[in-house]
Amino acid sequence: MKNDKKYLITDVNSFITCVLCKGYLIDATTITECLHTFCKKCIVEYLEENTNCPICDTLLHQSHPLLYIAHDRTLQSIVYKLVPNLERNELERQLKYYDENHLEYPRDLREKLEQFNLLSNSKLLNKKDDKSETNGERKLDAVSTNNYHRDDEQIALSLEPLEGLKSLEPHKIYSNIDLYKELDIVCNDEILGKDHTLKFILVTKWKDKELPMRLNFRPKLVF
Repeated sequence: MKNDKKYLITDVNSFITCVLCKGYLIDATTITECLHTFCKKCIVEYLEENTNCPICDTLLHQSHPLLYIAHDRTLQSIVYKLVPNLERNELERQLKYYDENHLEYPRDLREKLEQFNLLSNSKLLNKKDDKSETNGERKLDAVSTNNYHRDDEQIALSLEPLEGLKSLEPHKIYSNIDLYKELDIVCNDEILGKDHTLKFILVTKWKDKELPMRLNFRPKLVF
C-alpha cells in the first residue's frame, strides 16, 4: 500500500505568502517580467511609488509599471485550498466593509457571497440603482447624455492619465481637490491604475462593449 507523505503548511509558506504584508496571498497578482507574486493591494500600492520588483529588483516600466502585473487565479485557488477558512474570512471582511460603508457589492463579490451563503449575514442588501449616489459611488460616462462631441476620437482626453481625471472629481464629492487620493476609479469592478489612460482602458477593459464607457468613483477600499 502506497503511503502518502504529509507536509506541514509551514513547508510551503514561502510560496503562498506575500513578502510585502507577510500574510497569505489575497488576490494573488504576479509581475509578468519575473513571475514573483504578491497580494494585489500590496503590489499596486508599492508600484504607485516604485517601478521595480520588491524581491528581485527587476525593472518593470519607468512610467507604467502597472501594465506588467496580472491576476494569478490558479495560485490564488491553491492558496485558498491550502489555508483553511482563508477565503471565507476574506469574504466576511469584505462583506463587513461594504455594509458599514453602504456600498453596493461588485458582481463577482456577490457571486462569491452567494456561494458561501454569506448574503444572509448582510446588514444591507444593496440593490443596483444607477440614479443613486448614496452608495458612495458617482457615475462617470465617457460621453455625456447630451452629446456635444464630434464623432471622431478625442485624442487629448483619451491619452490623459487617470490621475489627472481623478483630481477633478473631489470638487464634486468633497469640495477639496487634495482628497483625490481617497478615491478609486473602477471599471467592470476592477480598480484602475493611476497611470492608465482612457484609451488604454477602452481597449483593454471595454472592448466590444456598448458605448459610452462607464467609470465609477468610489472611496478607496482599505480592508
